[in-house]
Amino acid sequence: MDHLNFHDFDKGPIAWREAGSGEAIVFLHGMPGSRTSWDGQFRHFSRRFRCVAWDMPGYGASESIDAQSDFSDLVLSLQDFIASRLIEKQVHLVGLSLGGMIAMHAAAGDVEFIRSITVLDASPCFGFGGGSDAEEFVQSVLSGLEEADSINAFCQQVIPTLMSDNCPPDLLATALASMVRASASGLELSARLIARHDIRADLQKINVPSLIMAGEHDMDTPVDYGQYIAAQIPQAGFITIPGAGHISNVENAPFVNSQIEDFLTGIG
Repeated sequence: MDHLNFHDFDKGPIAWREAGSGEAIVFLHGMPGSRTSWDGQFRHFSRRFRCVAWDMPGYGASESIDAQSDFSDLVLSLQDFIASRLIEKQVHLVGLSLGGMIAMHAAAGDVEFIRSITVLDASPCFGFGGGSDAEEFVQSVLSGLEEADSINAFCQQVIPTLMSDNCPPDLLATALASMVRASASGLELSARLIARHDIRADLQKINVPSLIMAGEHDMDTPVDYGQYIAAQIPQAGFITIPGAGHISNVENAPFVNSQIEDFLTGIG
Protein backbone atom coordinates (compact mmCIF):
# COMPACT_ATOMS: atom_id res chain seq x y z
CA MET A 1 0.00 0.00 0.00
CA ASP A 2 2.82 2.36 -0.87
CA HIS A 3 3.78 4.64 2.03
CA LEU A 4 0.55 4.19 3.94
CA ASN A 5 0.87 3.00 7.53
CA PHE A 6 -1.81 0.45 8.24
CA HIS A 7 -2.39 -2.29 10.77
CA ASP A 8 -3.91 -5.74 10.35
CA PHE A 9 -5.73 -7.33 13.28
CA ASP A 10 -6.07 -11.08 12.88
CA LYS A 11 -7.15 -12.30 16.32
CA GLY A 12 -10.76 -12.92 17.27
CA PRO A 13 -13.81 -13.89 15.26
CA ILE A 14 -13.52 -10.84 12.97
CA ALA A 15 -10.22 -9.72 11.43
CA TRP A 16 -9.71 -6.28 10.01
CA ARG A 17 -7.32 -3.69 8.59
CA GLU A 18 -7.21 -0.07 9.66
CA ALA A 19 -5.34 3.19 9.09
CA GLY A 20 -5.72 6.84 10.02
CA SER A 21 -7.70 8.58 12.75
CA GLY A 22 -10.83 10.67 13.10
CA GLU A 23 -14.43 9.78 12.35
CA ALA A 24 -14.65 6.09 11.49
CA ILE A 25 -15.50 4.70 8.06
CA VAL A 26 -16.13 0.96 8.02
CA PHE A 27 -15.70 -0.60 4.58
CA LEU A 28 -17.67 -3.77 3.78
CA HIS A 29 -16.46 -5.82 0.83
CA GLY A 30 -18.59 -7.90 -1.52
CA MET A 31 -18.48 -11.55 -2.51
CA PRO A 32 -15.55 -10.78 -4.85
CA GLY A 33 -13.34 -9.21 -2.22
CA SER A 34 -11.93 -9.02 1.29
CA ARG A 35 -10.43 -6.33 3.52
CA THR A 36 -7.68 -5.66 0.94
CA SER A 37 -10.29 -4.54 -1.61
CA TRP A 38 -10.27 -1.04 -0.15
CA ASP A 39 -6.59 -0.09 -0.38
CA GLY A 40 -7.40 2.64 -2.91
CA GLN A 41 -9.85 4.16 -0.46
CA PHE A 42 -7.47 3.83 2.51
CA ARG A 43 -4.82 5.86 0.68
CA HIS A 44 -7.31 8.67 0.18
CA PHE A 45 -9.43 8.73 3.34
CA SER A 46 -6.91 7.84 6.05
CA ARG A 47 -5.66 11.44 5.91
CA ARG A 48 -8.73 12.56 7.88
CA PHE A 49 -10.72 9.46 8.82
CA ARG A 50 -10.18 6.26 10.75
CA CYS A 51 -10.49 3.71 7.96
CA VAL A 52 -11.49 0.16 8.87
CA ALA A 53 -12.09 -2.73 6.47
CA TRP A 54 -13.31 -6.03 7.85
CA ASP A 55 -12.87 -9.53 6.55
CA MET A 56 -16.46 -10.74 6.45
CA PRO A 57 -16.98 -14.09 8.23
CA GLY A 58 -15.39 -16.80 6.10
CA TYR A 59 -12.97 -14.40 4.41
CA GLY A 60 -9.30 -13.75 5.08
CA ALA A 61 -8.45 -14.22 8.74
CA SER A 62 -12.04 -14.06 10.04
CA GLU A 63 -13.70 -17.16 11.40
CA SER A 64 -16.39 -18.87 9.34
CA ILE A 65 -20.01 -18.98 10.43
CA ASP A 66 -22.93 -21.17 9.38
CA ALA A 67 -23.48 -20.78 5.62
CA GLN A 68 -27.22 -20.67 6.31
CA SER A 69 -26.86 -17.46 8.36
CA ASP A 70 -29.09 -14.59 7.30
CA PHE A 71 -28.63 -10.83 7.09
CA SER A 72 -29.73 -10.31 10.70
CA ASP A 73 -26.80 -12.50 11.79
CA LEU A 74 -24.35 -10.44 9.72
CA VAL A 75 -25.77 -7.17 11.04
CA LEU A 76 -25.38 -8.38 14.63
CA SER A 77 -21.79 -9.44 13.89
CA LEU A 78 -21.10 -6.03 12.38
CA GLN A 79 -22.67 -4.14 15.28
CA ASP A 80 -20.75 -6.18 17.84
CA PHE A 81 -17.52 -5.71 15.88
CA ILE A 82 -17.97 -1.94 15.82
CA ALA A 83 -18.93 -1.64 19.49
CA SER A 84 -16.63 -4.18 21.13
CA ARG A 85 -13.60 -4.38 18.84
CA LEU A 86 -13.42 -0.91 17.32
CA ILE A 87 -14.93 0.79 20.40
CA GLU A 88 -16.89 3.19 18.19
CA LYS A 89 -20.39 4.45 18.96
CA GLN A 90 -21.17 5.59 15.42
CA VAL A 91 -19.59 5.01 12.02
CA HIS A 92 -20.04 5.71 8.33
CA LEU A 93 -20.63 2.47 6.40
CA VAL A 94 -19.34 2.03 2.85
CA GLY A 95 -20.31 -1.24 1.19
CA LEU A 96 -19.74 -2.79 -2.22
CA SER A 97 -22.22 -5.31 -3.65
CA LEU A 98 -22.99 -7.74 -0.79
CA GLY A 99 -21.34 -5.28 1.57
CA GLY A 100 -23.78 -2.63 0.38
CA MET A 101 -26.65 -5.03 1.02
CA ILE A 102 -25.42 -5.57 4.57
CA ALA A 103 -25.19 -1.79 5.04
CA MET A 104 -28.78 -1.32 3.87
CA HIS A 105 -30.11 -4.09 6.11
CA ALA A 106 -28.24 -2.56 9.05
CA ALA A 107 -29.53 0.96 8.36
CA ALA A 108 -33.12 -0.27 7.98
CA GLY A 109 -32.97 -1.64 11.52
CA ASP A 110 -31.10 -0.34 14.54
CA VAL A 111 -29.44 2.81 13.20
CA GLU A 112 -27.91 4.14 16.41
CA PHE A 113 -24.42 3.01 15.35
CA ILE A 114 -24.72 4.30 11.76
CA ARG A 115 -23.90 7.90 10.77
CA SER A 116 -24.38 7.37 7.03
CA ILE A 117 -24.27 4.68 4.37
CA THR A 118 -22.65 4.59 0.95
CA VAL A 119 -23.77 1.70 -1.25
CA LEU A 120 -21.87 0.76 -4.40
CA ASP A 121 -23.10 -1.70 -7.02
CA ALA A 122 -25.87 -3.40 -5.07
CA SER A 123 -29.39 -4.58 -5.84
CA PRO A 124 -32.67 -4.01 -4.02
CA CYS A 125 -33.37 -7.76 -4.20
CA PHE A 126 -32.09 -10.88 -5.91
CA GLY A 127 -33.40 -11.21 -9.44
CA PHE A 128 -34.61 -7.60 -9.58
CA GLY A 129 -36.20 -7.20 -13.00
CA GLY A 130 -36.83 -10.95 -13.37
CA GLY A 131 -35.01 -13.76 -15.14
CA SER A 132 -32.91 -15.14 -12.26
CA ASP A 133 -33.54 -18.13 -10.03
CA ALA A 134 -32.10 -17.93 -6.49
CA GLU A 135 -31.47 -21.64 -6.04
CA GLU A 136 -29.85 -21.92 -9.47
CA PHE A 137 -27.51 -19.09 -8.53
CA VAL A 138 -26.47 -20.78 -5.29
CA GLN A 139 -25.95 -24.11 -7.01
CA SER A 140 -23.89 -22.49 -9.76
CA VAL A 141 -21.51 -21.09 -7.14
CA LEU A 142 -21.32 -24.39 -5.26
CA SER A 143 -20.72 -26.40 -8.42
CA GLY A 144 -18.14 -23.88 -9.59
CA LEU A 145 -16.26 -24.23 -6.32
CA GLU A 146 -16.45 -28.02 -6.53
CA GLU A 147 -15.23 -28.15 -10.13
CA ALA A 148 -12.39 -25.65 -9.71
CA ASP A 149 -8.97 -26.92 -8.68
CA SER A 150 -8.67 -24.21 -6.04
CA ILE A 151 -10.18 -20.97 -4.73
CA ASN A 152 -7.68 -19.19 -6.97
CA ALA A 153 -8.97 -21.01 -10.07
CA PHE A 154 -12.58 -20.26 -9.13
CA CYS A 155 -11.80 -16.57 -8.63
CA GLN A 156 -9.92 -16.38 -11.92
CA GLN A 157 -13.14 -17.45 -13.63
CA VAL A 158 -15.33 -14.99 -11.73
CA ILE A 159 -13.37 -11.73 -11.57
CA PRO A 160 -13.13 -10.97 -15.32
CA THR A 161 -16.91 -11.32 -15.68
CA LEU A 162 -17.45 -8.57 -13.10
CA MET A 163 -15.07 -5.94 -14.47
CA SER A 164 -15.60 -3.69 -17.47
CA ASP A 165 -14.31 -4.91 -20.83
CA ASN A 166 -11.52 -2.32 -20.85
CA CYS A 167 -10.37 -2.87 -17.26
CA PRO A 168 -6.55 -2.68 -17.09
CA PRO A 169 -4.74 -5.93 -16.17
CA ASP A 170 -3.29 -4.47 -12.97
CA LEU A 171 -6.77 -3.69 -11.64
CA LEU A 172 -7.95 -7.18 -12.55
CA ALA A 173 -5.01 -8.53 -10.57
CA THR A 174 -5.89 -6.30 -7.61
CA ALA A 175 -9.47 -7.57 -7.55
CA LEU A 176 -8.32 -11.18 -7.90
CA ALA A 177 -5.81 -10.86 -5.05
CA SER A 178 -8.60 -9.69 -2.74
CA MET A 179 -11.09 -12.40 -3.65
CA VAL A 180 -8.66 -15.33 -3.33
CA ARG A 181 -8.52 -14.64 0.41
CA ALA A 182 -12.02 -16.12 0.68
CA SER A 183 -12.73 -19.63 1.92
CA ALA A 184 -15.22 -21.98 0.27
CA SER A 185 -17.53 -21.56 3.27
CA GLY A 186 -17.31 -17.77 2.99
CA LEU A 187 -18.20 -17.88 -0.69
CA GLU A 188 -21.11 -20.21 0.00
CA LEU A 189 -22.35 -17.88 2.75
CA SER A 190 -22.10 -14.93 0.36
CA ALA A 191 -24.00 -16.75 -2.38
CA ARG A 192 -26.81 -17.74 -0.02
CA LEU A 193 -27.10 -14.21 1.38
CA ILE A 194 -27.26 -12.70 -2.11
CA ALA A 195 -29.89 -15.24 -3.16
CA ARG A 196 -32.22 -14.40 -0.25
CA HIS A 197 -31.62 -10.63 -0.32
CA ASP A 198 -34.74 -8.43 -0.57
CA ILE A 199 -34.64 -4.99 1.05
CA ARG A 200 -37.41 -3.38 -1.05
CA ALA A 201 -40.05 -3.25 1.69
CA ASP A 202 -37.59 -1.71 4.16
CA LEU A 203 -35.80 0.90 2.04
CA GLN A 204 -38.07 3.69 3.30
CA LYS A 205 -37.04 2.81 6.86
CA ILE A 206 -33.47 3.93 6.13
CA ASN A 207 -33.31 7.36 7.72
CA VAL A 208 -29.63 8.25 7.57
CA PRO A 209 -27.84 10.20 4.83
CA SER A 210 -27.27 7.76 1.98
CA LEU A 211 -25.21 7.80 -1.20
CA ILE A 212 -25.98 5.15 -3.82
CA MET A 213 -23.58 4.58 -6.71
CA ALA A 214 -23.30 2.11 -9.59
CA GLY A 215 -20.71 1.46 -12.25
CA GLU A 216 -21.59 2.65 -15.73
CA HIS A 217 -20.79 -0.80 -17.16
CA ASP A 218 -22.02 -2.94 -14.26
CA MET A 219 -23.96 -5.81 -15.82
CA ASP A 220 -24.72 -7.57 -12.51
CA THR A 221 -26.33 -4.67 -10.68
CA PRO A 222 -26.98 -2.09 -13.41
CA VAL A 223 -27.43 1.64 -12.98
CA ASP A 224 -31.22 1.35 -12.84
CA TYR A 225 -30.91 -0.89 -9.75
CA GLY A 226 -29.08 1.88 -7.92
CA GLN A 227 -31.52 4.50 -9.15
CA TYR A 228 -34.41 2.45 -7.76
CA ILE A 229 -32.71 2.12 -4.36
CA ALA A 230 -31.97 5.84 -4.16
CA ALA A 231 -35.54 6.74 -5.10
CA GLN A 232 -36.90 4.69 -2.18
CA ILE A 233 -34.59 6.01 0.55
CA PRO A 234 -35.72 9.41 1.94
CA GLN A 235 -32.23 10.95 2.25
CA ALA A 236 -30.47 9.35 -0.71
CA GLY A 237 -28.72 10.59 -3.82
CA PHE A 238 -27.53 8.59 -6.81
CA ILE A 239 -24.35 8.83 -8.91
CA THR A 240 -23.16 6.80 -11.89
CA ILE A 241 -19.48 5.82 -11.79
CA PRO A 242 -17.98 6.31 -15.27
CA GLY A 243 -15.92 3.55 -16.87
CA ALA A 244 -16.52 1.01 -14.10
CA GLY A 245 -18.07 -2.42 -13.87
CA HIS A 246 -19.25 -4.20 -10.74
CA ILE A 247 -16.09 -3.66 -8.65
CA SER A 248 -16.26 0.09 -9.10
CA ASN A 249 -14.16 1.12 -6.10
CA VAL A 250 -11.19 -0.64 -7.72
CA GLU A 251 -11.89 0.28 -11.34
CA ASN A 252 -12.40 4.00 -10.76
CA ALA A 253 -11.07 4.72 -7.29
CA PRO A 254 -10.38 8.46 -7.88
CA PHE A 255 -13.98 9.17 -8.88
CA VAL A 256 -15.47 7.00 -6.14
CA ASN A 257 -13.24 8.62 -3.52
CA SER A 258 -14.07 12.16 -4.59
CA GLN A 259 -17.82 11.50 -4.53
CA ILE A 260 -17.74 9.83 -1.13
CA GLU A 261 -15.61 12.66 0.28
CA ASP A 262 -18.05 15.28 -1.03
CA PHE A 263 -20.93 13.29 0.46
CA LEU A 264 -19.30 12.93 3.89
CA THR A 265 -18.26 16.59 3.93
CA GLY A 266 -21.85 17.58 3.21
CA ILE A 267 -23.11 15.67 6.23
CA GLY A 268 -21.14 17.95 8.52
